[in-house]
Amino acid sequence: MTEYLEMGFYHMKKLSYSLSQLDISTLLCTLDILQDIDDFVKSATQKVLNDDCCKSAMKKLIFHRTDFDNNDIRVMAASLSIAQMILSGQVQTTDENKKRLAEYADNIDYLQPIYNSVF
Repeated sequence: MTEYLEMGFYHMKKLSYSLSQLDISTLLCTLDILQDIDDFVKSATQKVLNDDCCKSAMKKLIFHRTDFDNNDIRVMAASLSIAQMILSGQVQTTDENKKRLAEYADNIDYLQPIYNSVF
């Protein structure tokens, strides 16, 4: 998972996908929960960078902006992958976070390969 969180962007493809309201809600949930997960963060500096990227992507999603940069795409992909890992029991989090993610489980499974396809 650290490959998402520290990845260079020399080989990223452009993401061409129109987000539905369900997609936006799903990503807002996964990005919010990603900020609670420290399992894949190697330093305090990396944690601050990841949280800043989450906040940037969330702000753009809330305002229905489509000007996502590479960091936004990277952190959205990471949040979806970690959400899948939480739902499958590979990563631990609070019961509340698991419950929140469970509401979006099908859409997480739908979106994850779309976001991974840009790498």
